[in-house]
Amino acid sequence: MSIYVYAAVIGTADLFNIKQPSQLAFPFGFIVWFFSIAIASNVTEHFQEGLKVLPFYFQFPFQVAFPLIILIIAFFKNR
Repeated sequence: MSIYVYAAVIGTADLFNIKQPSQLAFPFGFIVWFFSIAIASNVTEHFQEGLKVLPFYFQFPFQVAFPLIILIIAFFKNR
């Protein structure tokens, strides 16, 4: 998770031409902390949310829908 936050901080600093990315570390850390508490207050709740939300909203689009869309685009582009 820390690598994702680090990449978000560096990417945002690069996108907005901020010379010191460390200025964004606290705001991004606060956002991650807030959402981690807002989504699930303990580990058991975290696992339950993951089993309900993850398969439908993340796994299906990233494992089925997006590859099919890219395959269709590649088919028509190379046609």
